[in-house]
Amino acid sequence: MKNILTITAAVCLIAIGCGSISEKNADSFAASDTRMVYRAAPEMDGMNNMVGRQESSPTTSQKLIKTANISMEVTNYKVARQKIDSITKRYYGWVSSENMTNYDHRITNTLAIRVPAERLDTLITKLLTVAKKIESQSVRSTDVTEEYIDIESRLKNQRAVEKKFIALLQRTNNISQILEIESKLADIRSQIESTEGRMRYLSNRVGYSTINLTFYQKIDYKYDPEPAESFGQLLKKSFYKGWAAFVQFVLFIAKLWPFWILIAITSYSICRYRKKRRGKEMQKKENNKHSSTVLEDK
Repeated sequence: MKNILTITAAVCLIAIGCGSISEKNADSFAASDTRMVYRAAPEMDGMNNMVGRQESSPTTSQKLIKTANISMEVTNYKVARQKIDSITKRYYGWVSSENMTNYDHRITNTLAIRVPAERLDTLITKLLTVAKKIESQSVRSTDVTEEYIDIESRLKNQRAVEKKFIALLQRTNNISQILEIESKLADIRSQIESTEGRMRYLSNRVGYSTINLTFYQKIDYKYDPEPAESFGQLLKKSFYKGWAAFVQFVLFIAKLWPFWILIAITSYSICRYRKKRRGKEMQKKENNKHSSTVLEDK
């Protein structure tokens, strides 16, 4: 009986020891997996970019950002503006910015028009019909196909890393490992958001082209001098300005009333002091005169 109990206790101790070893191994495996996933990410990124260029180049359509610049003279500014708005709306475009200047000799407006890329050429042709004189016209294309493919590959890699971190998070029960994996997840998700934002920007720039349209109308400048004022009006203005200056002077003097009070008190004190001093001198002279008279009488 004692032998049976001894054997049972030994088996339980062995099972408990194996369980703790397996938990430690699981945690160490989770940590090593985390390090392997994070270390492998740059290598996967580079490999995916290379493979992405090779695999996506034949299937991905060319990504071009087109920008047109047009400068033209119109006969009537208001009529031309109405026609430009009508044509732009007809081809599903819109004005994203506007800068208008109105001088005596010229009215100028610069519009930034966004339009679907496939309708760019047609819209340019229609806008030119509004012109009286075309001064300049140019179209510039920027190829962003390679950058677009790189971003697609990077995003694919980042999402794969995110899935691996999520799988690791579900496998581990260690709190420190959970916190570390969640921190890595936050970093990779921030990178995914940044990559997606860049992809949306490129897609928008590729899908919608920009036309920088400057149009103006020349105006015949006519010098219109102001009528000269009569002598009576000038004299009236002079009296008014003189009176206004006098009022301003009086108000300025009135603002200095504390100084006037201080000057008055100081002047009064000085005068009073001099009066007393003069009285003492006169009294002293009279006393001296009286003393001399008494001496002479003796």
